[in-house]
Amino acid sequence: MHGLRISAMGFLIGLATALPAVAADSAVASIKSVYEKSLQKIEQDAAADMAARSGQYVRLLEQAMKALQANGDLDGLLAIRKEKERFELQKKVPENPPPDTPAQVAKIQADYRKLVADAEVAKNRQIVTLTDTYIGKLDGLKKDFTMLGKMDDAIQLKGEVDKALSSAVYTAAKFALADQETKSVAKTTPDPAPSAGTAAKMMACFRCNGTGKIVQSSCNACSGTGRCSVCDGRGQKRSGLKGSSGMVGCNTCRATGKCRTCNGSGSTTSAEPCPTCNGTGKIPEPDRPAGREPPTLVTPRPQPQPPITRPPVPVDNRDLDDYAATVTKLKKAYEERRSEEADFDEVIHSQKAFKGKLLRSKVYIVDARPRNVRVAGNLEDAKRNGQLLIPSCVDVGNKAEAVRMEIRPKDPVVITYGVVNEDNLTLFDIGKAP
Repeated sequence: MHGLRISAMGFLIGLATALPAVAADSAVASIKSVYEKSLQKIEQDAAADMAARSGQYVRLLEQAMKALQANGDLDGLLAIRKEKERFELQKKVPENPPPDTPAQVAKIQADYRKLVADAEVAKNRQIVTLTDTYIGKLDGLKKDFTMLGKMDDAIQLKGEVDKALSSAVYTAAKFALADQETKSVAKTTPDPAPSAGTAAKMMACFRCNGTGKIVQSSCNACSGTGRCSVCDGRGQKRSGLKGSSGMVGCNTCRATGKCRTCNGSGSTTSAEPCPTCNGTGKIPEPDRPAGREPPTLVTPRPQPQPPITRPPVPVDNRDLDDYAATVTKLKKAYEERRSEEADFDEVIHSQKAFKGKLLRSKVYIVDARPRNVRVAGNLEDAKRNGQLLIPSCVDVGNKAEAVRMEIRPKDPVVITYGVVNEDNLTLFDIGKAP
């Protein structure tokens, strides 16, 4: 799969040379062109790789035929030859071979299916990595245009991000990887081996809190704000006519200012089987020293959460200048690794005093999504929904989501974040506490 790695590398180089343009149209066109060409290259390389693997399967059959012929095994030789003729006609291997399939044929088929599955996983990983990088670049441009006050361009870029997130090729690749992960967990997680006279000990799954379901309660369309993403809840937007500074009613929300997906509630409820416990709600209890009790869950069972109030983007020019200057200052401090240790609870209670400072605190994750992360300074606050932080980019949000999946509810993490104003905390980095 060398071609796939080259394709992804070419995309990264293309992003490095695609500088932001003065208008969203030209910026998107430049980045999208590189993305689509790289995506096409991945598909072409995968098709070529699959053709090569088909030839490899035929060669394996031919090698088996020679070995059986040398051993004088006529029945085995005829069985292999029949499979070779069938494959050359159908060009595929059955997922579930018939029960009467000879052992030699079944073994070669199983090896081939593994090669094909590995190739498909590699292709899907390349597609997801490529698309995540593309989305990250669009998010960065969206933020830049927002800071420059070009709200129409920023909204256009947000639309491109939403298209990429919901594209068929991206969602199919993510679903296939998740399905493969679920199968791998099912295959590699051994059944607990109870000692003589004792029953196997199981515990509630830490990921789904024993429900067997992963509940998505925050509305994806508005990121839980309940506000229309086009007019930011105002019910009006700029007319967009040259030379006009007037406002017109927002067509998307019919001037209500509410998100049409969740009708302003900020939440939608959906549930999927938990991939960690395969929907059972139970996992084997880990070994632990005698006398030590298993960790208790501090996160309540998933319930619909109140709408998230996303920090507003300043609309007054003076506020916008101050907002942009503070964000630029924090980004520079993060690039130069200039952060201060601070108690998170103290920061929350005196946010104004910490404005413009890049801080580092030990906290507990309450929830983590690509576009919003909730943390708390102590376990009691974690039960009360915590404090909202906005990731500086999608990659940071994805990292927070990954870290949350790797730790237990009581495990602390270390965050690097900046105080933009009294309503906005921006997350720059997150990692496990040492």
